[in-house]
Amino acid sequence: MKRDRGAAGLAEQGARSSHRLLRAPLLVRQLGLAAVLVGPGILAGCAGPYHPQTALEPETEYGWKLQHLFELILALAAVVFVAVEGMLLYTVWRFRARPGQPRPRQIHGNTRFEIAWTIAPAVVLAIIAVPTVRTIFDVATPPPGNSLRIEVIGHQWWWEYRYPDFNVVTANEPHMPTSTNVSFDLTSADVIHSF
Repeated sequence: MKRDRGAAGLAEQGARSSHRLLRAPLLVRQLGLAAVLVGPGILAGCAGPYHPQTALEPETEYGWKLQHLFELILALAAVVFVAVEGMLLYTVWRFRARPGQPRPRQIHGNTRFEIAWTIAPAVVLAIIAVPTVRTIFDVATPPPGNSLRIEVIGHQWWWEYRYPDFNVVTANEPHMPTSTNVSFDLTSADVIHSF
């Protein structure tokens, strides 16, 4: 007899929980359904034995120079973000409205603060400018004399790759030996392209 009541109790509890699910807002149910239907498809696109294309894992010397510059600027930006947000949170907490407190006195400005927050960004930009200019000059140097020369011609819907040293032309995919310096000469047949 107790078993029957237990089973009935479980059935009643299950009916109540499913009733709660039916009362959930329509948007929540739709989002849940979308996650169940679309989630596996998205995750399936991440599978496979391939080397992902990412700008954060460069393979060339020039790529590593740009990566180091990016990491330096990201670190400086993070420091500035933490400092500004820290001052903002402190100010919001310290000068928050309290019951019975009179309205704060309005002031026009503080010349020292205005000069400081004009000079601080200039200093940060100067710090960023030095390694940026150095990296630009490093990357802009001509390639070594023994580089494989590839002429790249951008067409409206495809790329043409010409290898003048070998009298070979390919389309859409450059082919080159590993551990070889390469010099790309970029031109366009019609419009400006992003290579």
